[in-house]
Amino acid sequence: MGYTHYWRNKVSFTDAEWNTMVERFNKEVLPFYDIAGPDCQGVPIVDHNKIFFNGTEKDGSCESLVLHKKARDFEFCKTRRLPYDAAVVKTLKIARDVHSQIQLSSDGGPEVFEN
Repeated sequence: MGYTHYWRNKVSFTDAEWNTMVERFNKEVLPFYDIAGPDCQGVPIVDHNKIFFNGTEKDGSCESLVLHKKARDFEFCKTRRLPYDAAVVKTLKIARDVHSQIQLSSDGGPEVFEN
């Protein structure tokens, strides 16, 4: 059974917004959550186009979160509420804070993204 977070973004991040997004991800997510690269090994991919990570082999994984700088109308990440779900939620909340055009929703309801 799935547990999924969804987002819509019809406007790309500006360069300044993306730089802020990456900076906040590096400060607010990487040091506090046990996450890995998209193949559940190594480190998350954080570059000028995307933030890309998954859970670890130890804690389990489902789908990778891929947050793109460039607008994409509809995206989602199924986490099955595995431990990395908290990092996915935090990353999406940061994205919404930095880029107000992003609309978030979740199988867990709107309270998932409340501060």
